[in-house]
Amino acid sequence: MEILSAIWATTLVLGPVSVAAQPPFDGVSLLRRSFLDDPVSPQASESETARLLDGFVVPVVLDELTRSFVDFYKTRGKATFARSYARMGIYDSRLSAVLAREGLPPELAAVPFIESGFDTFLSSPAGAAGPWQIVPRTAVSLGLRSDDWVDERRDFERSTEAAVRYLKSLHQDFGSWPLALAAYNAGPGAVSEALKRGNTNDYSTLLKAGALPGRSHLYVAKAMAAMIVLRQPARFGFGDIVREVQEPVSGLLVPGGVALKDLARRIDVPLAHLIDLNPALRRAQTPPGPSDFMVIVPAQVQVRAAERLDLKGLGGQVFIEHRVRFGERLWDIAADSGATHGDLRRLNDLPQGEPRPGQTILVPNDQGVPGQGHGRSHSPAPLLVRTRPAAEVRPGGRREVFFPIRDRMDVGEIAAFFGVSLGDIGLWNDLDPQVPLRRGMVLRLLVEPSFDTSSAVLIDPAELTPVKSGSAAAELALTLAGRDDSTPLRRQRYVVQRGDTLWLIASRYGTALDSLCAENGLTKASRIKPGQVLNVPVITATRPGARGGRRGLP
Repeated sequence: MEILSAIWATTLVLGPVSVAAQPPFDGVSLLRRSFLDDPVSPQASESETARLLDGFVVPVVLDELTRSFVDFYKTRGKATFARSYARMGIYDSRLSAVLAREGLPPELAAVPFIESGFDTFLSSPAGAAGPWQIVPRTAVSLGLRSDDWVDERRDFERSTEAAVRYLKSLHQDFGSWPLALAAYNAGPGAVSEALKRGNTNDYSTLLKAGALPGRSHLYVAKAMAAMIVLRQPARFGFGDIVREVQEPVSGLLVPGGVALKDLARRIDVPLAHLIDLNPALRRAQTPPGPSDFMVIVPAQVQVRAAERLDLKGLGGQVFIEHRVRFGERLWDIAADSGATHGDLRRLNDLPQGEPRPGQTILVPNDQGVPGQGHGRSHSPAPLLVRTRPAAEVRPGGRREVFFPIRDRMDVGEIAAFFGVSLGDIGLWNDLDPQVPLRRGMVLRLLVEPSFDTSSAVLIDPAELTPVKSGSAAAELALTLAGRDDSTPLRRQRYVVQRGDTLWLIASRYGTALDSLCAENGLTKASRIKPGQVLNVPVITATRPGARGGRRGLP
């Protein structure tokens, strides 16, 4: 099993042993034992060692590497081991019951112990998660749900059922527990390849030949050392550790889309405690939808629920799904959802770069994303400039749409998405299709009637500032529209009064004359008439997390 939490990334790590090929063992310098009668020391008699390992089903290989791990648990790693041992008390009886039911050795409780220390919330940089540190693709093969809302790898019962079945299948495939443990760590394919290269299926022979994959020999030794200490904890200095216990709990059916913070208030349970009981809920919210979801709660809550605890109408969706449209950037979505760019990346585990068109991401439900039926936009209206080409082309049975350029783009990328040709885009917009487009431009496109307009960022023609191609007003407007600053603007509609001039209007609203002219496709020398309606760009206060607010969705 490709559980990618390498031995150095797990809770308990080996201090003095190299991660390269297994080093020669020096019992004096490495172990530095203070008790010569220690049953795992090299000086221990065979009878003492036999008594220590008596009753083990897993054939523990008590070599120098295993002894060094035992010594580490007793010294440098003692505090960490003790914390994990105390937390293990919550899950011990449930894990033992599953192992017994499947006919597996009780010593296998050491696997989640070394993988996570029974921390259900633990995740590794490689993507492994939960008490058994299962990677996403393995979760799928084991039938565990792992999506934006629920991660059953972090559910102790479900992940334990799946992991125990998998360990059982590995033992059936490889015929020995040391090989099964190595396969759990490095993957069955890697261990199978090692058997072929070594031309043997004996673990000890493979170990001596250095044929085992990666650090799996360290993993197996670490697990076996944990088995030894967990069998007789008092003998190794852990007899006085107070173990945690699982409080009585029960399941409560909760409607979909309910935030745990709202449920916690309703049932009078601390939110942190409710989250601890339900580590599988990734967003601290039940999955949205018509189906109820089983939430783990303290047992006394179930008693109150039996007395008709009313959960109807509880809360609402904390997050909503937004389908990314062509031409839409994460900055745009963040500005209109009331989130920050970083919030959306963390919420959706997004790598660097922009999300793909058509990709569904989660956004906070506080504001909503316009154009998707979630709510209204709080983003200021952007300056959108459309240049009128010298030769206008009639739609001719096609559908006219307007696409804003939010970032540097190639015409070919746009042509491919909208199903039109490079030449047509050049003709419709009086531009050179071989030259990259500037941010702030708007393209007129004539698409097939069947084109899905919800798949791209499109704008209403009424929102455009039309300018003549090649004019000074066009150049000024495009320069202002393409500025990469975060000054938030809104449009104020103004009806020209008698005696007004462009300079007076700009001064009245505290805006630049150039901006007023560009917004309306005018020059400083243009004459205005009473009754004429102008759009006045007005600077507004900066909103937290709304970087690039002028570039919000139209």
